Order: sequence, then structure tokens, then C-alpha cells
Amino acid sequence: MSGVIVRRYRESDWDAVSQICIESGLGGQLRNYFCDGPAFARLWLLPYLKADSDSCFVAEVDGQVVGYLVGKAHAPSWRFALSALGPALAIVRNSFTGKYKHHAPSTQFVRYLWFRAWREIPRRLKGAAEFHFNVRESAQGDPELGPKLMRAFFDHALGLGVTTLNIQVFLREGLRPYRFYARLGMRLVDLCPCTLFREPALAATYAIPIPTGDLFAGRARVPRLVAISPRPLAEQVIAADDVVGTMPDEPVPGTCYLPIAQPDSPYAVAFALRQRASIRNNERTWPGTAAEEN
Repeated sequence: MSGVIVRRYRESDWDAVSQICIESGLGGQLRNYFCDGPAFARLWLLPYLKADSDSCFVAEVDGQVVGYLVGKAHAPSWRFALSALGPALAIVRNSFTGKYKHHAPSTQFVRYLWFRAWREIPRRLKGAAEFHFNVRESAQGDPELGPKLMRAFFDHALGLGVTTLNIQVFLREGLRPYRFYARLGMRLVDLCPCTLFREPALAATYAIPIPTGDLFAGRARVPRLVAISPRPLAEQVIAADDVVGTMPDEPVPGTCYLPIAQPDSPYAVAFALRQRASIRNNERTWPGTAAEEN
């Protein structure tokens, strides 16, 4: 696929953008958790489109919208939260009127939305830009799509004087997602357990200075994660490369040693990383890259 054209979102793009959101929602597993795709799309997209429409873009190929990026570069947080309130209340109302009673996971999703979601939002850097993007499954092999969408948003944010980017993600697959974001030079800001999914999961915020060039050009070396625990660890959401009983007398360069407080928790390594991130993010060197640690 080629000939990608990126432009700002228009109201006439809603049908295509919402359908892409439904198809890709929750890692392409939306139907396993919530049966009302259109309501999910409104919840996921309208806060961006209403609060900061100038920061939202679509990608076209042959006149067809094949991807979108919705972002927030300069809108205040209260406006974003207010824009999310209407779609959230509509979902709760639908649940009360019995619209989802035939689908038990949807009832659980509504309970999560009402009672837990607002408590499971990791801390973000104030004043930083944010975005999320998705593309049609048929277009996911196009190497131009993602970079062009992000470049349009980055240039827009930089033009407004915004220089830092928050990335909010779900982590459910162990070490690989952690390494992916760390390899891009993104520093962990905060994370917390996420009870939306059936398996243990995390909601995480990473941050990076907005790049003026290729996002992937400045890849950083990722420290090796070694957990220090007197007992074997339970299966972890973010796995360690190795587990040792005590801190070695001579730490290995390029290694991040993580003392584990609760070996039986699936979040033990993640919580140790969060503690380390809290300390490092207060250093005067922030923002920075994932440098070697010991």
C-alpha cells in the first residue's frame, strides 16, 4: 500500500473513524468485553474530538480513511474530562434500561467504567501532549501510516510550544511491551493495576520529548531487568530477565536491579519499576532516555 495522505479530521469522517475504533478496540477483542461498539467509539473518541479537534488527524489511501490519530495538545484536562462524561453516562443509562442484560461481560464493563476506571488512571506529566491512533487491519502492513500520522501530530504540538509527549498503554503481554517503549527512549512515568481485563494487566504512562525527526531513530539501550527476591516470583505482567536471591557484590553494568517486596503478586516487578521511576523522574535530568543502570 502507498500514497498515504494525512489530513485533519472532519465531521464527515466519523463513520469511518468510529468503525476503525470498534474493530481495533481493546486490542481487537472488544466484543469479548463490551457488545455496544458505537457507544465504545463515542467514549473513546469524543473526548479528543470535542476537546481538541485541531489535534485529530486521519490517513487516507485512494480517498478512503484507513487510520486515525486523535490527540490532545493544548486542551485543558477539565475540558477533556467533561467531554468524556456524556458518553460514559449514556453507557450507564443503557445498562440500567437493560440494553446489555443479554451480554454478561458488558455488565461487567459498565461496572468497571463506573466504579474502577477513574481510580485506575496512571499519573501523567502535566502539560504534555497525548494521543492514540488505530488503523484498519487491512492497512496495518503499510510502513507509512503510523509514522505519517504521528509526524502530523508531533509537528502540530511542537508548533504550539508543547515539547513532551505522554503515551498511555495497557500492558498484558509480559516483557515485550515494556522493552518496546523503553527502546524508543520513553521513560516510565507511572503504572497501576487495571482490572478491565480477565487476566492481570497494567495501565501505564510513558513519556518522551517530542522528536523532531524519526521517532525510531534514537533507539535506546534497554537495561536488563534482574529481580532480587529470596523466593520464586509468581507469573508477572512485566517479567524480569532473571531472579537472584541477593544483590551481587559487583553489579553488572547495564542492569536494573529491582528489590521485590511481594513475590506472590503478579505486579511485583511492575511495582518495583514504578518505585524506581518515581525516584528517577524527580531527577533534574528528566526528561531523558533509558540509560544504562546498575
